[in-house]
Amino acid sequence: MRESVLQFVWGHVSQHLVLRRVEGRKFSFDLEKLESIYNAQSGQYSLVPLRLELNLQYRAEPRQGQLRVSGPSLSEALRSAEARYRAVAESSQSVLLPSLYDRLVKVPSVNLTMSPLRTILVQLDEEGSVTPETAFHHRLPTREKVDRYFGLLAGLGYIRPQNSHYVHGPSFEGLRRRDIHSPAIFQRILGDVISKKSAYLTGVLHWSMMVPYLRWSNAFYFRSLEVGELTPLDRNAFSDSYRGLYQSQAKGNELSQMTHLVDADVIRKEDRFYVGEPAIFRAFSRGARASSDLRAALPGLN
Repeated sequence: MRESVLQFVWGHVSQHLVLRRVEGRKFSFDLEKLESIYNAQSGQYSLVPLRLELNLQYRAEPRQGQLRVSGPSLSEALRSAEARYRAVAESSQSVLLPSLYDRLVKVPSVNLTMSPLRTILVQLDEEGSVTPETAFHHRLPTREKVDRYFGLLAGLGYIRPQNSHYVHGPSFEGLRRRDIHSPAIFQRILGDVISKKSAYLTGVLHWSMMVPYLRWSNAFYFRSLEVGELTPLDRNAFSDSYRGLYQSQAKGNELSQMTHLVDADVIRKEDRFYVGEPAIFRAFSRGARASSDLRAALPGLN
């Protein structure tokens, strides 16, 4: 029975399906494919296995003297594989973010979008207290937005309400006790906001400015994670990596976004190659080994 099911699945669905589990007449399959990673500096390719946990269920039943196998079609299996690949990319992106947050705030568009939070922090640092009216007296955003800005910083402990004002919160005081002062303290706080509240920034405040830069960063470092070492990419390989990982073309000016990552010290440019930062890759690798999703997808991490 096992051989008949394998022949059916490999012949009618995909030869990349691998048997995961057998329970009586039910057979579960995942998909395993080889990713080709190009090292632009050496000119060599690395073939890396990527396993997508699909848990596709096929059932074998004897009917009229023959074994009938039923289960997902090729198109259904492909849809499952695409969805799972997107989930792996998102997991990688989430694991990578803590290694990047203090650098992403250096990207001009990210810094500009987060300026309302910086405005609150600057006045608090200079005056010792802040209110919505004093922080935004020149141009007051909607009250709903202002409440969200203050609530976000209060939730992370950087400000706290006192009577009709907000004063330094315990997290702000903690940084000052470590002798971190302006302007570095503002960068540190904004970086922490990105690290801990990225879903809130994009989902509630609709600050999607950091998404393309996080995706480009992931498109670079995920390939190195697959290979197991920092892998230089030229512009074409970098673009191909993005399209492969996110199954879409990047929005906006690709070269400009890559350059902003270089300026923010997320990656480096050496001659015509983009090269990763060892400190980022080490932290990312540690996080990936702690991620069950990434360990399942990349057997080399185990």
